[in-house]
Amino acid sequence: MKRRIVVVICTLALTLGLAVPVSAATTPVSCVERTETNSRYLRFDSVSLINSLRTGKSNSCFDLWQSLLTWLNKDCNAQPETPNKPEVPVEPETPIEPEIPAEPETPVEPETPIEPETPVEPETPVEPETPVEPETPVEPETPVEVTPPVETPDESTEQGDTFSAYAQQVLVLVNEQRAANGLSPLTLSSGLSTVAQAKAQDMKDNKYFSHTSPTYGSPFDMMKTYGITYRAAGENIAMGYATPQAVVNGWMNSSGHRANILNANYTQMGIGYVESGNYWCQMFIG
Repeated sequence: MKRRIVVVICTLALTLGLAVPVSAATTPVSCVERTETNSRYLRFDSVSLINSLRTGKSNSCFDLWQSLLTWLNKDCNAQPETPNKPEVPVEPETPIEPEIPAEPETPVEPETPIEPETPVEPETPVEPETPVEPETPVEPETPVEVTPPVETPDESTEQGDTFSAYAQQVLVLVNEQRAANGLSPLTLSSGLSTVAQAKAQDMKDNKYFSHTSPTYGSPFDMMKTYGITYRAAGENIAMGYATPQAVVNGWMNSSGHRANILNANYTQMGIGYVESGNYWCQMFIG
């Protein structure tokens, strides 16, 4: 603001100076010589200028103009200092967050092996009852072939008497076993005993030990040949047993023979025995 006032005053002074004659009073304008930082310049004294204008006294126009122009050039040529722009604050770098360590994959646990089911043991098959007319007779699992000590029979007893006595003893022993198991007793059939005796003799003559005869076929075929009728039938055979007690014990110790003796469907029994070789045949019908 002050500088503008000075400029206005100077402008007025210049205007008035033009009207002052060269021969006017020569009161010198105060000029001050000043040295600062090795620079020399003239400072225009505005107060002296105004006083000179008022009194009509002034230096030569040349000195007046030189003083005024020097002062104006100094102020006008001075370039305003450009204020330093504030430095743009450098944004701090965003700190790099450490990578989150990847969690290790949970190891896949192996599947628990499925334990195999314990195999169910099959139930012991129940042997079916002898059919009314089975195609194959009930054979023992293992033929009774134990050879007991040979007992010398009473020489005074004839073969017929021995057979009859043995047949009765076998019948008694078999019925004792049936009674012990709550079964009704069997009766001795003479017709069936004839068939059983023929079978025992056939085994001795043809030297075989089997339910199937090379002469008569199966026991059931043989019964039919002899005219025996039945609804259920079975056969036990043995060899080497010299007494009724021994042969019945041998049959009872065999599951297949035991099943025939204790079959509730049977009602009659026939016995055949050949002393030479001790061949036994037991037949059942019901």
